[in-house]
Amino acid sequence: MYQYQPYPKALYHRDGRTVVVNDETEQAALDEEDWADTPGAFAEPEPESAPAEAELALNAAPGATPVKKAKKAAVAPKKAQ
Repeated sequence: MYQYQPYPKALYHRDGRTVVVNDETEQAALDEEDWADTPGAFAEPEPESAPAEAELALNAAPGATPVKKAKKAAVAPKKAQ
């Protein structure tokens, strides 16, 4: 039967290094802000923005040519006569 054991465990540094600590003392010797339990803890979140062109292309109808939105052209007012 599985029994949880907190040590040894791997810790991951923001610069990509990995270290295995064998007890609380070894973990306490590390700077806590630079180490995490998962390598993805330091990943920068992707900005939430409009869908990328590649994603738009995937959602386009088969055989369709991707089209960028055109800017509205300024229309000059008609001159009064």
